[in-house]
Amino acid sequence: MSTAAPAGAASLLAPVVRDLRTDSASDANGDVFRVYEWRAPVPAPVSGDSDVDTPPAPAQVPKAPLIVMHHGAGSSALSFSLAAVRLAQLLAADCASVVAYDARGHGATLCSNETLDMTQLVADLVTIVAAVRRDESQEVVLVGHSMGGSVVVTACPMIKNVVGTAVIDVVEGKFQVVVIPESWHYVQEDVPDKLAATLAEFWTRNQRLVIIKRFPIPPKPSLGGSTTTLSSAQQ
Repeated sequence: MSTAAPAGAASLLAPVVRDLRTDSASDANGDVFRVYEWRAPVPAPVSGDSDVDTPPAPAQVPKAPLIVMHHGAGSSALSFSLAAVRLAQLLAADCASVVAYDARGHGATLCSNETLDMTQLVADLVTIVAAVRRDESQEVVLVGHSMGGSVVVTACPMIKNVVGTAVIDVVEGKFQVVVIPESWHYVQEDVPDKLAATLAEFWTRNQRLVIIKRFPIPPKPSLGGSTTTLSSAQQ
């Protein structure tokens, strides 16, 4: 996989934007994935009158975890943007790198095959992690929203040194670990600060798995076509 040069230095307001091109035997141009990375700047060593904040390279920090976020169907990497900024701030002392990318068939990613096959989506995630991580010793936390939750759980055994997996509002499953009552399906957009705080605590506690759900879950409409109001759904 070849990597286009970053557009500029990482900052809290704007991520580094990269286009990662895969090598494909069937496609001379390969697939191009749009990748965003957030890292919180830290004060640079005092030197003269310079007061510029610069993010240290991950290799300079013992932990420097890589947190990779996979969005849901019909969404994009930028659905995580507010939460990613806050998470990078909360984990600045660990020099965490927060990465999200547009899956094939979504956002600014360009692929010859845009079929959302789970096997292909998992392979894409494995490829992206290998391309953006420092090396295989770097600890990785996988975060997946909805469809992305299924992708990260399936890919977890295929990626070395995954220390945690966070699943946000997956469609399947009835068990919950963290419930965020003021959110709906797009938790990362509805309550980005609260999601970031939950993920930061998840990292610092060195947990292996967290399930983050919104509540209440709206009931399915009846076959007769009647609807249930929000107030009654919350009762």
